[in-house]
Amino acid sequence: MNAVKEQIQIGWASRDVTPRGKVVIAGQFYPRVSDQVKDPLSATALAISNSSDAFIFVSCDVSTNYVPVIDEARTRIRSKEPDFPIEKVIINATHTHTGPSIRDGKNYKLSKSELEGLQTAAENRELLINGIVGAVLESWENRKPGKVAWGFGCAVVGHNRRVVYLNDFEEEHQGSPGKVIEKNARLYGNTDVPDFSHIEGYEDHYVNFLFTYDENEKLTGSVINLASPSQETERGNMLSADFWHEVRVLLREKYGDDLFVLPQCAAGGDQVSRPLLNRRAEERMRQLRGVDSRQIIAEKIVAAFDDSFSWASEDMRSKAVLLHTVREINLSRRMPTEEEYHKNLKWIKEYEAMPKLGATQQRFLRRCQLAVERYEKMKQGHDLFLPMELHVIRLGDIAFATNSFELFLDFGVRIQEQSPAIQTFILQLAGKGYERGGSYLATKRAEAGGGYGATVYCNQVGSKGGRELVEASVNELNKLWEWELRRETYSIPFSTEESALSGNTPRLIMEMKPQGHNNKNYNHGTARLHWNDNNLYLNVEIFDPQHFNNNTGAAIWDGDALQFVLAPSEPDDYFNIVLASTPDGVQARQYDKKARILEYSKYAITRNDAKQLTCYEIIMPLKKLDIISTPGTRFYLKVVAFNDVNGMGYNDWIEISPLPGNSDLWDSRLFPEFVLAN
Repeated sequence: MNAVKEQIQIGWASRDVTPRGKVVIAGQFYPRVSDQVKDPLSATALAISNSSDAFIFVSCDVSTNYVPVIDEARTRIRSKEPDFPIEKVIINATHTHTGPSIRDGKNYKLSKSELEGLQTAAENRELLINGIVGAVLESWENRKPGKVAWGFGCAVVGHNRRVVYLNDFEEEHQGSPGKVIEKNARLYGNTDVPDFSHIEGYEDHYVNFLFTYDENEKLTGSVINLASPSQETERGNMLSADFWHEVRVLLREKYGDDLFVLPQCAAGGDQVSRPLLNRRAEERMRQLRGVDSRQIIAEKIVAAFDDSFSWASEDMRSKAVLLHTVREINLSRRMPTEEEYHKNLKWIKEYEAMPKLGATQQRFLRRCQLAVERYEKMKQGHDLFLPMELHVIRLGDIAFATNSFELFLDFGVRIQEQSPAIQTFILQLAGKGYERGGSYLATKRAEAGGGYGATVYCNQVGSKGGRELVEASVNELNKLWEWELRRETYSIPFSTEESALSGNTPRLIMEMKPQGHNNKNYNHGTARLHWNDNNLYLNVEIFDPQHFNNNTGAAIWDGDALQFVLAPSEPDDYFNIVLASTPDGVQARQYDKKARILEYSKYAITRNDAKQLTCYEIIMPLKKLDIISTPGTRFYLKVVAFNDVNGMGYNDWIEISPLPGNSDLWDSRLFPEFVLAN
């Protein structure tokens, strides 16, 4: 991969995709026909490229983008522009429940008046596809050199919507078997009952932002990524972008009418913007403030935007590494249990015995039949896996990872915490698509509790597949940083001299380079290494106008000090040692749980104020370090010198082999490898 920082180009475009007539609204088990347009629906595209790679995001105010929509949009883009990088287009849904149905086959029973003038799902798809194609091509055409910045803030928007109870439910759903199988958990369950136990899972209130600017550093748009679908007003008969409309209005009032806003729903399959706790207090607050809940949510997001923008803009990048990989992964399907299989067989017989089935009953019957068919196929070893299109993107220090599910939050958090990126934007309901595994992907604990969103009807892929998704996403993300995770390897010369400061001593010389704040008065040093049959010698000279270390004991690292981490075999199994000149004299401290090495070592620190140099020296027996004194022996070593500029504790540092960006100082994957040479 060409992981080189290059000038980036940025293009934006948007299309209004609001139906002009009556439509069926997607998002519930019962039919809703639109009777008004509360606010417009948009398809917004952002294209970012450099000479190495590209990505094009398209965010649509719909419930879900289905495979036919994505395939047809890509086909039309390619037909208009044969050389267009169509594999780099990522189409996502904001998952509003106030957008048009774009899926055929909804067997709703509508009245004659509702059917009159009703637009078909095919017509709704055509409008959306045209909007996507137009926005993508225009954003690509609009690309110009620009700058990006990224940041994050907090906005309490998403809340876990699964309620867990102290007791299992008795057999229920007699009137609608096949709707759901519940054990002790329920979506939107009551919390004001005696057997309420707790809300099932975590809530993520972080909001990730990607800001874009033109060459004059004027803000042009932003990606806003948060862990909640846009379903604050999901039950009415209106068409609406939900709270994203209010977000767009407020941001454009502050930052200009031409500002582009591209919403992304992070892993939020078990989240919603309506809290299940303190509902009466929330309602009282809204009444006293005289605002609706969508406005309150928008104000929270905009406050987080303002805060992040204020500091993220201090680090605009016109050049950045840009890498985008796409691959198809296979995820383990969720196999119904034998108990679930027999329940559904029973329910199918109950439905078939009914004299007449309504539209909803027909839908639940089909769910039962599909569960039975899946069990029987998987029992015979068929359809064990479901393919999913995975996109991972690196842009500078941040990353994006997509999935096609309503992904439960825990999976997204796992990817973020294992990702090598400083920030990782998880993007659900993106790429292909519903027919290839859309709907919910629930955690193991949710599967155990049951309830809507965590049953075999809702989950094509099970929690095992969720773990596979996490692993595949993290593996692909690591590849995008692989060039930085390759170890540097150095050869250490053999020498009989006890000091490496003599010009005649064969030694490995390495520059100590700035990593932290790069204070102008503290910007260089030199580390020297050599070895003999018995010992390893480390000598480090640091330029430092003033020497401060007012600490003793365990805190000697918090001042002018030398710290080194040496791993004789595995990078995570290391000696961790600090040397410092303190008010009580030269002190050394070992912070690991390995065998004591300092009592067998010699160390010294000398300070030359005239030359503004501090020299650290330590001699360590190879045998006690578990290093075999034979040419070709390898080990890992990280050397860092901390600097205190005012006597208040260390402010910055220099090191051998500094990490890229602002990576973790003790990322063992980047420890240089050293080889004892002849």
